[in-house]
Amino acid sequence: MKQSRTTTLTASSRAAVNIRGTFYTFEASEEIDVRNVKEHQLQEEKDLLWNRVHSEVDKQIREVVEGGN
Repeated sequence: MKQSRTTTLTASSRAAVNIRGTFYTFEASEEIDVRNVKEHQLQEEKDLLWNRVHSEVDKQIREVVEGGN
Protein backbone atom coordinates (compact mmCIF):
# COMPACT_ATOMS: atom_id res chain seq x y z
CA MET A 1 0.00 0.00 0.00
CA LYS A 2 1.36 3.41 -0.98
CA GLN A 3 1.82 5.82 1.90
CA SER A 4 0.77 9.46 1.48
CA ARG A 5 3.50 12.09 1.18
CA THR A 6 3.47 15.76 2.16
CA THR A 7 4.13 17.92 -0.91
CA THR A 8 3.47 21.45 0.37
CA LEU A 9 3.49 23.29 3.67
CA THR A 10 1.45 26.43 4.28
CA ALA A 11 1.67 28.73 7.27
CA SER A 12 -0.23 31.91 8.10
CA SER A 13 0.26 34.32 10.95
CA ARG A 14 -2.03 37.17 11.95
CA ALA A 15 -2.14 39.68 14.77
CA ALA A 16 -4.60 42.43 15.64
CA VAL A 17 -2.96 45.27 17.54
CA ASN A 18 -4.19 48.53 19.04
CA ILE A 19 -1.59 51.19 18.25
CA ARG A 20 -2.27 54.68 19.60
CA GLY A 21 -6.03 54.06 19.61
CA THR A 22 -6.26 52.53 16.14
CA PHE A 23 -6.67 48.81 15.53
CA TYR A 24 -4.52 47.25 12.83
CA THR A 25 -4.50 43.70 11.52
CA PHE A 26 -1.22 42.32 10.24
CA GLU A 27 -0.95 39.11 8.28
CA ALA A 28 1.59 37.01 6.42
CA SER A 29 1.20 33.71 4.63
CA GLU A 30 3.60 31.50 2.75
CA GLU A 31 3.42 28.16 0.99
CA ILE A 32 6.48 26.08 0.16
CA ASP A 33 7.05 23.01 -1.99
CA VAL A 34 8.55 20.18 0.07
CA ARG A 35 8.49 17.38 -2.51
CA ASN A 36 12.30 17.28 -2.45
CA VAL A 37 12.57 17.43 1.34
CA LYS A 38 13.34 14.19 3.15
CA GLU A 39 10.59 13.03 5.51
CA HIS A 40 12.84 13.38 8.56
CA GLN A 41 13.52 17.05 7.65
CA LEU A 42 9.87 18.11 7.44
CA GLN A 43 9.66 19.30 11.04
CA GLU A 44 12.67 21.56 10.55
CA GLU A 45 11.07 23.01 7.38
CA LYS A 46 7.82 23.59 9.30
CA ASP A 47 9.68 25.39 12.07
CA LEU A 48 11.55 27.59 9.59
CA LEU A 49 8.32 28.42 7.76
CA TRP A 50 6.52 29.36 10.99
CA ASN A 51 9.47 31.53 12.01
CA ARG A 52 9.39 33.37 8.66
CA VAL A 53 5.68 34.21 8.75
CA HIS A 54 5.74 35.20 12.43
CA SER A 55 8.83 37.36 11.80
CA GLU A 56 7.09 39.06 8.88
CA VAL A 57 4.08 39.97 11.05
CA ASP A 58 6.42 41.25 13.78
CA LYS A 59 8.24 43.36 11.15
CA GLN A 60 4.96 44.82 9.89
CA ILE A 61 3.97 45.79 13.44
CA ARG A 62 7.39 47.40 14.10
CA GLU A 63 7.11 49.42 10.89
CA VAL A 64 3.77 50.92 11.95
CA VAL A 65 4.90 51.55 15.53
CA GLU A 66 8.21 53.11 14.48
CA GLY A 67 6.61 55.05 11.65
CA GLY A 68 4.33 56.83 14.11
CA ASN A 69 7.08 58.21 16.32
